[in-house]
Amino acid sequence: MISGAHTGNFEICGYFLQQRLKKLNAVVFGGESAFMQENRAEALSGNMAQLIPVSSDMSHLVTIKTALEKGEMVSMPSDRLFGSTKSFSFPFLGSEANFPMGSFLLAAQLDVPMVSLYVMRERGMKYHIICKQVAVDRSLYRNSREIARALCQVYVEQLEDVLKSYPHQWFNFYDFWNNTTI
Repeated sequence: MISGAHTGNFEICGYFLQQRLKKLNAVVFGGESAFMQENRAEALSGNMAQLIPVSSDMSHLVTIKTALEKGEMVSMPSDRLFGSTKSFSFPFLGSEANFPMGSFLLAAQLDVPMVSLYVMRERGMKYHIICKQVAVDRSLYRNSREIARALCQVYVEQLEDVLKSYPHQWFNFYDFWNNTTI
């Protein structure tokens, strides 16, 4: 499981990832036009990458679960609720903020490893890729929800560190700290 955020240029990895070892499933906002989704899918098609649009009927969860069970990679941003009320709350950059449970709960329930990935622009056309393991000692927790919460806390701390180093590359155009849903 790869957790990203709306910071830097996370999506660029999918376009430049030239590999044939493992299928990459990118969970994306499902409200884009069919034209946009088709163009993105075509641009990614040569890289063993597939888009999984988030749908209101939650069918995307079955696709994600199936991909993870098959040992495929799944990437999803983990910093926005997108209509979900299922979240964990943590101190973040000085105030309490809500983060979606989704990716963390899936990683905990399916016992799959998780990393956070950030692609941050440097001077010129250079990018700095930051990849960190999002891990906890799962034996210390009673159930998958507790594991998911602990994984989310690790992710939030990592995201906070990245944003402190790259404060102008966080793309949230709404009141992040008062986001029950967007």
